[in-house]
Amino acid sequence: EFVNAVQKAGINTLPPCLTFTDNAITLQLPSSMGNKKLTFRGSLDTDALLAGEFVFQSSTSNKINWANAFGMSFLDLKSLQLGLDIKKGSADISLKAQLSGSFVSNHKHSRSSKGIEVDIDLHIEDNKISDFSIALPDTTLSLHSFAEFRQIPGVSKFYLQNPIISHHAIGGTLSFVGETVQSTIFYDSKTKGWNLALAFEKAMTLGQLTGHKKGFLNHLFLPKMKMIMATKGIEMAYDELPLAAQGFFSADGTLPSGELTAKQGVNVVAQFDPALVPQSIKKPLQTLGLDTATLEIDGVVEGMFGGSPAIELTVDIDTPGNHGFPFLKTSDLKSEFFIKLSKAESDLGFRLAVLLSQGKHGDDLEIDVDFGMKETEGEVEAFVAGGMQGDWHNAAGIKGLTIENPFMSVGINETGSFDMLIDGTVMVGSEKVRAAADMVLSPEALGLPTAFAFAGEINKLDFNDLVHLAKKHAKQKGGGLKTKDVVLKDVAFAFITPGATLPADLQEELSIEGSGMALKATLLVGNKELGSAKGYASTEGLSFDGILDPFKLGPLNLKDAELSIAAGPHVDPKFALSGDIVLFKGFEDKYSLDIEPDHFQFVTDTKFGGAFDVHLEAESNGLKISAENDFAFDAELSADYNKAFQKLVEEGLKGLKEADKDMSKATRDLQNSERKVKSLNGKIKTEKAHARAAYDHAVKKINDAKHKVDKIKKTITYNKKKAHDLDKKAKSDAKHWKFGKAAKDGTQEAAVKTAIVAEEAALKTADWALNAAKKTVKVVPVDLAPKVVALTAELKTAEAGLKIAEGTVSAAKTINKGVEDALKAVSKSLTAFKINRIGVSGSLKGITSAGKEGKKPILVIDVTIHGAHHVYRESIVSVEHEFEKLATEIAKEAAREILKAFKK
Repeated sequence: EFVNAVQKAGINTLPPCLTFTDNAITLQLPSSMGNKKLTFRGSLDTDALLAGEFVFQSSTSNKINWANAFGMSFLDLKSLQLGLDIKKGSADISLKAQLSGSFVSNHKHSRSSKGIEVDIDLHIEDNKISDFSIALPDTTLSLHSFAEFRQIPGVSKFYLQNPIISHHAIGGTLSFVGETVQSTIFYDSKTKGWNLALAFEKAMTLGQLTGHKKGFLNHLFLPKMKMIMATKGIEMAYDELPLAAQGFFSADGTLPSGELTAKQGVNVVAQFDPALVPQSIKKPLQTLGLDTATLEIDGVVEGMFGGSPAIELTVDIDTPGNHGFPFLKTSDLKSEFFIKLSKAESDLGFRLAVLLSQGKHGDDLEIDVDFGMKETEGEVEAFVAGGMQGDWHNAAGIKGLTIENPFMSVGINETGSFDMLIDGTVMVGSEKVRAAADMVLSPEALGLPTAFAFAGEINKLDFNDLVHLAKKHAKQKGGGLKTKDVVLKDVAFAFITPGATLPADLQEELSIEGSGMALKATLLVGNKELGSAKGYASTEGLSFDGILDPFKLGPLNLKDAELSIAAGPHVDPKFALSGDIVLFKGFEDKYSLDIEPDHFQFVTDTKFGGAFDVHLEAESNGLKISAENDFAFDAELSADYNKAFQKLVEEGLKGLKEADKDMSKATRDLQNSERKVKSLNGKIKTEKAHARAAYDHAVKKINDAKHKVDKIKKTITYNKKKAHDLDKKAKSDAKHWKFGKAAKDGTQEAAVKTAIVAEEAALKTADWALNAAKKTVKVVPVDLAPKVVALTAELKTAEAGLKIAEGTVSAAKTINKGVEDALKAVSKSLTAFKINRIGVSGSLKGITSAGKEGKKPILVIDVTIHGAHHVYRESIVSVEHEFEKLATEIAKEAAREILKAFKK
């Protein structure tokens, strides 16, 4: 029936999307809209058919429900009805339905669960369904109610009024930053994400857009502004956008060429018109050469729906050739124009790479810069700022100076000159610090000046890093300074070339010879602050000095100590404090305190309290600055004291020589002793002769008496023997009957016995005479004669005196000969006596405490006497004693040792 009706109406061509059967009409949706087939049954308008027009209306009983209608997930249509009006050359297709889902809850005029009655207009182009539209007048949609839109930035804040739904787009108006703006929500089939675009009918200011009311860009109007909230970012040709979105982005019916690009988040597309800029930026805009062309700009807004919003808009432009910074060479033909506004900054300008000549210092510097504006005390000025490409090696011709990531900024001051600042990171040893060069260039400047000063501050700097830096600048005599346990604190520094001008606050603080680093800092040794000093590490070497605060180091009270650090090509390396010090009461000496790698070295040429002059070097126990630290020393006295001691030894030798009058007396004593011994020997001889005669007489008298006794005893003995024999013989004769003979023998025996009796009487007389002689006659041996004994004793004493006299004279002669030889040897410095060393040892505490603490000072004299090594020590109890007094006893002892050798 429907087919015949079409023929009767004389309609030969039907839209390809419609298919007719006898009792139904099928609507075929294109693949982009879901490729859905919708079949409707209904009735024809017969009167219209007679007039050559095919009018069809689907039956209300033929209800069609269409989920994800037109390929859109949130579009659900119920009770869908079709209406057709086909004439020759045209076809009008309409649909009616009920919207359900989120649309029902968002529609303030209908609470019916059946949905919202809507008309759906299909747009036919080239006999094909190209789009559709559903108008929802008097409707406000909360976009956040649709799950598909919830990824759109800030979607919870947007309420769409009078929406018109089309394929993959929803148009309408909404309120934003106090303005009612046209908007469209459109789908990106590539990223599968929905996006929201706003079109501002009147020119908006950046202040309105960001809410930042300060800064010179607050009143900058940007006409023809569009804002795009992109879910996942957009990159698609304008003619690929949904038709409704194409209409949204068209201007005067013309679609922009190329692609619509937007980053994820909030994007802005607008115009920059120099004619609309505030009066305050017209002059700096002219300085930048941006005062003529209108530009299409786009960019991203940050923090629009959370945090502090900021905006940056850019566009590629032809590089302005008439900017007001002629010394910055711009070789690129293209640059990027930008507008930036945030709570922290306001800026407008263009960016590109420039070349900055550094003249004799090397190749031109390539720097990526922004030619922009800045506001100072309410006045907007043009300026240039940017970072260098790579690091700046041997910056400004300063050997060893590398500026990492250097940044340059240039402004034009009231005189027309250029205020330039270059700063960056400098490595000083292991410390990374910021250094900045601030200078003024003349309006005619062609590049960087020849003199530079990079200034900055460092919290702490290892002194060894400064030494290392100095060695980079110049060769150090003797290898330079050794490692020190020293730290520099609160360092103000500047890398300077000759002729450079320092910042005003540093002009009186820093100075330098040559090219390098000048600095002022607080000196720390062993974590103890000693005071401030200043100096430099340059092509001339290392120099650092100052007057330090008073401090106590062990026994040393150091006041107004002068710090002197030096090293360089022609300077012996030193790191020392110097000044005046009182070690001995009443004596002030100059001193030097060297800081070695692991100890302090104290040096002074001291009078040693008036005792002697000595170059004293004392070494501390480590680098700890405390009252417990002490300085031990073992110093050698000068050769003048060798001569003085030799003189004392010679005097000591002379003192050992016997005087002439003593020698005469000793000789006289010897002669007297000799005469006395001789006289006594004569007397003894005479007395011995007298004693001999007396002795002989006494002995003879006694001997005579004894001889008489002995003779009588002998006679008695003989007679007794004879009487015995006669008696024996008489008895024998009688026994043998020889009585006559026996009588004769007996008679003889009687006579003998009578004689014996007489003799024994005589013996008694003789014994008495002998005993009487012994009692009355003194028999004294010659040597025991009293006079002989007395004289002998006297002789012994005299002989002893003679020996002493002889020894005295002999010893004196030997001593005097030894002394003469020793004096001759000593005076000629022969091997008999050699002074190895004369020194003094102890500790500074021993000096300051008078020996109560530390090591008491001792005079040490080391000599060799005839190959034997001798070391003499004399405690210096009182420093008032001069060297001669201290060394006299040692000299005498040495003299005695020398003389011993020569006496041998």
